[in-house]
Amino acid sequence: MRFFFLLPLGLALPLRIHVLGATVNPLHRRQIDCSSYGEFEPYTGACETTNCGAQGRNCDAEGFSGCVGFPNVQCPLKGCACTNY
Repeated sequence: MRFFFLLPLGLALPLRIHVLGATVNPLHRRQIDCSSYGEFEPYTGACETTNCGAQGRNCDAEGFSGCVGFPNVQCPLKGCACTNY
């Protein structure tokens, strides 16, 4: 019987978290606004696991799991780096 009493609370709690998550959204807007990263020449070099960044690092051989662009994959890249994402 106690389960049925707590059921409405259990259903309302995720909805409350979702509502709070939807209202706290300035981080999402900041990530899409690429101007916060400043002006720079976009990186057009290699960004592959075996040829990563301006130095052409082999991320596999160095023990990393991959190569990712930075500062944000939705904006023009400043470069690429090995990572264990």
